[in-house]
Order: sequence, then structure tokens, then C-alpha cells
Amino acid sequence: MSFVDEDWIAVKGGNGKYKVIDTNGETVLPDEYNSIGGFYNGVAVANIGGKISHIDKEGRRITEESYQNAGRLRESRGAVQNNDKWGYIDGSGELIIQPQFEEARSFTGNRAAVKLADKWGFIDESGRMVVQPQYNQVEDFHEGYAAVMKNNKWGFIDTDGQVSVELKYDGAGNFSEGKAAVKVSDYSEDGDAWAYIDYDGNIAIDFYPYNASEGRMIEVGEFKDGLAFVSKDLYCIIDSEGNNVFLGDSKFFISAFSYDKELNVIPGYAFTDESMKVRQYMGLIGIYMESNGFAPKL
Repeated sequence: MSFVDEDWIAVKGGNGKYKVIDTNGETVLPDEYNSIGGFYNGVAVANIGGKISHIDKEGRRITEESYQNAGRLRESRGAVQNNDKWGYIDGSGELIIQPQFEEARSFTGNRAAVKLADKWGFIDESGRMVVQPQYNQVEDFHEGYAAVMKNNKWGFIDTDGQVSVELKYDGAGNFSEGKAAVKVSDYSEDGDAWAYIDYDGNIAIDFYPYNASEGRMIEVGEFKDGLAFVSKDLYCIIDSEGNNVFLGDSKFFISAFSYDKELNVIPGYAFTDESMKVRQYMGLIGIYMESNGFAPKL
């Protein structure tokens, strides 16, 4: 079971195929899908009988062509794969950038990351290579900047490919509300440390040895409405100045890694009460259940 839209859920039927139901349990798309992804701008990627296509919310294919694989349609472009090469279709399903790339990602900020000869670069919406393939790893553009890695060091470039922050860090996140997380290994005797920088590379929130306990992953998250998830043993929330506004404890925590920005969903867990509770954090209402529970909507 998974959310494919704000009020739609994909569930597996008795025939082993997926169908889509609404929050009242009514079927909105029949049980004919091997798999179906989330809708974005009214379009989802679906596997129907082993054939992968983009469909609208009526279940209609936006193109009769089927593909080896396909990515989400964003900014009126969607990555599609044929014969192990990736290209792009437009919102009507027409193939506008011929399959030629080893890998291809969705467009963000009028740029898409593509791989050629095992190196990553970026194209614009016409398919023109605006950042030549030269990086070992890249992230998508956020707020006009993308994190890139070469020779095991991370920095940032702008949409023209100019280096805006020197490639000198051991890790980097995406910009959000003017800040991006960067990592320095062996920062002190505590080991790795993370800070937040601004667009110019200045330190906005100083280095801190963020860590995680009890098998959790380290999180130094993106900002939303002036708040970000971080891990200080347990998951916490900091403000734009780096101050703690919510400290996790062993009885209750938020699973930051499962936050879905498009659906505004966060799983939450409580270990003290078998019944569901409704709590309020950051002005968002969530349902937090027992240890194996899930918060279906915020």
C-alpha cells in the first residue's frame, strides 16, 4: 500500500495487480497495474502488463508508446528509456530528446542531470548540454544551485555550470531557504561534522558533530518554513539560526527520512500508548501511532 496522490492509495488486489482507491475505499483506477508511481501534475508512471507508460488520472496513456523504463513527468518533460538509453518526452508524450544517455533524471529548475561516459552533466529543456559531463556525482538543482562531486570533494555550481562554492567538502545537501548542509570528515576528535552554508559559501550555522543512535541514520535536513530535521542522537528540529525547537526522546520520534514533500506526509511513532494520538508540531496536525504505526496525513 502506498499513497499515489493526496487522497489516493495504491493497493494490491486479489489478482496480484494494483488498483487505486480513494480515502473512502472507492476504486478510482482498476486492478490492472503491475506497479504504479505517484501522480505529479496529474501524471504517473505505470507498469501495465510489463509495459511502462505515463498515464493521467483517468488511467489513459498520454502516449501509445511503451518504454523499458520511465521517470516522473516534471516541468513538462519526462525521462524514458529504450534499448538501455535514456531520452525525454514532453507533456503530450512526444519524444523530443532522443535516447542517448546512460542515465537521466527529472527536470528541476529547467535543468536535468544526465550521464555520458560515466560522468554527469546537465542539459536544458531543448537537450542542449549546458554543463559538460565531468562530475562523478551530482544532485538536482535547488534554488539555482546544484551540489556536484569530483575527486571525492563536493561543492556547488550555478545553472550555467560556474562553480559557486569551491569543491572542498566531504558531503553536501541541497539548498533550501538559502541554506545547504556541508560535511567535513575528521573535523575534530568527534569525527565528521556538518554545517549549513549560504549561497556564497559562508557558514550560516556552524559545524556540529550530528550523530544518530539506536540504528538511526544521520540526518542534516533541508529547511521548510524555517525549520529542519537533524539528528542529535535522536531526531530533532532546529530553526534557521540552529537553535533547537524540538528535541526527540526515546518514547516519541518523527521519521524524517520518509517525509514526502509532494503529499506532505510524515510517519511518526510513539512507544507509550497503544491507542492513536493526535499531536501538533510546527502547526501541522499528524496522527502518531504505536511503534509499528504510520501517520497517513498531516
